Amino acid sequence: MERLKPPEGYRSWLHYVITTMDCRTPHLDSCDESPWGRIVQGYEMRHEAATELDELETVIRLLWTKQPLPDPQRKLCEKLFH
Repeated sequence: MERLKPPEGYRSWLHYVITTMDCRTPHLDSCDESPWGRIVQGYEMRHEAATELDELETVIRLLWTKQPLPDPQRKLCEKLFH
């Protein structure tokens, strides 16, 4: 089965999901009893998710440059960084 390409304008499905993720429910939950101790906005949640993805990409990039990776991981790195 052929894998679906991410939507136009997105490097990966993870980038698409972070950009379009539904933050309404966690935001509304934070209005009552917030696990963060305050009301949290959707843009903050998206920013944190994007930051985590950036950190993961950095780790992958470092691994990519330091040692050979198995074929599936190598192809993923090529897709994300070339």
